[in-house]
Amino acid sequence: MEVALSPKNIQLQDIRDASLLNFSSRVRSPQIGEFIILENHVGRYAAIKILKIQDDTRGHPEDILVFSYWILEDGSDNFSDTA
Repeated sequence: MEVALSPKNIQLQDIRDASLLNFSSRVRSPQIGEFIILENHVGRYAAIKILKIQDDTRGHPEDILVFSYWILEDGSDNFSDTA
């Protein structure tokens, strides 16, 4: 599995060639509102948008991660047709 962060302040539909993103690190630190792009071992892409993060070491009663995701089932690397 490879992991990349989309450029800041970009919409998912603006990612027309996910293969051009920086997949050089296996560790990323996304912020709320950013997209994480995943590529699996057969070259299929998915995107995750971070919606909410809560951390029990920072004043919250529990750890919570809320996200939306999209999977390109057609085998492409183009998210421009996602809604």
